Amino acid sequence: MKCSIFGHNRLALVLALFYALAALSPCVAKVEPHHILYLYSSTMGESDEENDGNEVFALPLAHLGMPLDTIDVTKNEPPSEEEMAKYRGIIAPTGSWISSSKWTSWMAREARGGERRIFIVAPQAPAETREEEREPLSDAVLNSVYEPLGLHLVSSLTATLGEDIVRLKEKKEGWFDFEVELKPEDCKWYMKVEKISPEAQSILTLWWEDIPGSDAAAVTVTPRGGFAIEEYLIHVDYKRDIRQWIINPFKLFEAVFATKGLPRLEPNLINGGRSYFSHVDGDAFNSYSRMTEGRICGQVLYDEIYVNPAYGQLPVTLSVIGAEMDKGTTLCLAISNDVANKLFELPNVEVASHAYAHPMDWRTKVLAWPGLQLNGEEYTFDVRKETLGSLEIAQSLAPKGKKAKIILWSGNCNPEEDALKLVTDGGYMNMNGGDGRYDDKVPTITGLGPPSIRVGDYVRVQTGQANDYIFTEEWKDYGGFAKVIETFKRTAAPRLLMPINVYYHFYAGERQAALDALRKVLNWVLEEDTTPTWTSHFARSVIAIRGAKMRRLGVEGFAIEQDGSIPTVRFDETQKYPDMEKSKGVIGWCHLNGALYVYLDGSKEQQVWLSSQKPSSFALLKANRPVTNLEKIEDRIQFKTWGPPVGKFKFQGLAGGKSYWGHFESGNALPAETTFRSSSEGEAEFSIPLLGEGTIVIEEISDKQFMVVAVRRFWWSYGRFVCLILGSAFLAYLILRRSSRNAQEVSAD
Repeated sequence: MKCSIFGHNRLALVLALFYALAALSPCVAKVEPHHILYLYSSTMGESDEENDGNEVFALPLAHLGMPLDTIDVTKNEPPSEEEMAKYRGIIAPTGSWISSSKWTSWMAREARGGERRIFIVAPQAPAETREEEREPLSDAVLNSVYEPLGLHLVSSLTATLGEDIVRLKEKKEGWFDFEVELKPEDCKWYMKVEKISPEAQSILTLWWEDIPGSDAAAVTVTPRGGFAIEEYLIHVDYKRDIRQWIINPFKLFEAVFATKGLPRLEPNLINGGRSYFSHVDGDAFNSYSRMTEGRICGQVLYDEIYVNPAYGQLPVTLSVIGAEMDKGTTLCLAISNDVANKLFELPNVEVASHAYAHPMDWRTKVLAWPGLQLNGEEYTFDVRKETLGSLEIAQSLAPKGKKAKIILWSGNCNPEEDALKLVTDGGYMNMNGGDGRYDDKVPTITGLGPPSIRVGDYVRVQTGQANDYIFTEEWKDYGGFAKVIETFKRTAAPRLLMPINVYYHFYAGERQAALDALRKVLNWVLEEDTTPTWTSHFARSVIAIRGAKMRRLGVEGFAIEQDGSIPTVRFDETQKYPDMEKSKGVIGWCHLNGALYVYLDGSKEQQVWLSSQKPSSFALLKANRPVTNLEKIEDRIQFKTWGPPVGKFKFQGLAGGKSYWGHFESGNALPAETTFRSSSEGEAEFSIPLLGEGTIVIEEISDKQFMVVAVRRFWWSYGRFVCLILGSAFLAYLILRRSSRNAQEVSAD
């Protein structure tokens, strides 16, 4: 008996050890899937890009760290179990799948399987209908989906019954009135769904007047997902053509998909500063400005914006339209290539293309210039020339060693999968589409597009905010671009929903009002707390979020696998800190909007462990430039970064009250250096010129060395001016002395 008991105890110990290791090892710990699949039907007028999933649900899901994929149930077979492995949940409007037996069976299998949470959305009935008019038998089939979710469908009818019949029984506090108030008189839609799981939460409960037992869960969350009547989620304002959230979508989806406490991969904040990037579509590059005779818009923006020392602090991605630079067309001016050459030589400019013949619609192949002549023959849409061909033209206009990195989609920004495949497989990034706006005219987050949209097996990256064409009311209110500032402000708090993306066209150089508006926007940006990056870098991080994997390590730890381009991971509603000693690939942190933002080091694998204790060890607190490969070895610190023009960095965990020498090393630029002292608490903040990509090395030095470097820096910065002043003074002295002698000689004569 003793031997048997010992054997069982040993087995228990082995199993306990296995599960402990499984919790701690990223190789064994289970992946936390973070994608959501949205079902739609093209028979209802929706498409792969234009559907409620992308236009309404995707933005709040993306903020919660869950990229959305969509699938047309009319044209596609249900995904296999292997294909579903990356999905955390499914959003299933009933209109998309109940008419298909194979999709209904698939939904039932998914519900029974328990691997993914399912959120069912029931739309309003098209006409007023009463209970007795509903189709019989269908509810039994639908309950094969509902009941595994902890719900029971009594009636599949979604009826418009009017305020004199439907009554509001319970509206859970803190969940509604997000953008539009839900009033009792607004409760006109009724569907009989009951909770059968004791853990199900009724968020909105209705009842039918004078009918006992008619309580219905109009919005409910269960351990397996949830259910909602669509009209209690979204309000449609037909006069303004906008949709607004009635319910708090962030709270709803966090509960439905059980993501509370999970990390959110975050592209919108880099090292404590809000991500900033800017890109310019090539439209009107060759158009002559109305402000000064003889200058094209490309030249105007070069003169007025891009060589301006203040705006030179901000990186910008400039694109050209291939046909306007191709000497085989009549669109190319004699000065076009020369102006593009000058622009692409600037250190704060990234090279991009805006297609070849500017397709207005990539799917119907309509071009901006129908009948365009290329080398004497009519040009027709060629997907390779519009993508890789246009990028090659942009590349040819850049200085040696500077590569074109990204294509900015033209027109409707709706490339098909073949165009995305060429660009992606060619190693390029892509962006455009989305046109996000959040202001008094569009007072809703549904006016903001998600960071990306999946098209087949590829990803189209969307812009942070809309461009000047949108804000100028289609180029009528020429100074209207300044209105984008309101969208920048509203997307910063109470949640950081978007980066700052200054997105405009070269026709900003056509009129004074447009140029003044652009200056106003850029001046506002310069006053903000940002970390600028290239457009292609931001696009890469957005795409990387879709391919990343996360694993839970015990209670307070997470492992992240990515391609190295995701800069930050966010934990909502917490005042905790990263455990800097235990974590790997973590370089710093900050708190913003009640969330913890943890900075990642650019490696492909990180481990983030949380702690209630504020760390005192070495860490980056703030930087206005991306930082990768950060390491501290004894008294030496080094990391990679890029400019121009000036990098600002703040660290903690240095030796208190010490002197430091920092120098920037780059093969493409002159060396730069700085000196600074740490506080008694070991914090230090310093600035250093950055002229390209390179490595900053920081070393502790003696006070004597500090003075030597300080004098050397003063000499390099001001020595030539001192010499010029002293030389000028000495020359003036000689002239005056000679004049005085001449005067004396004349007087003597």
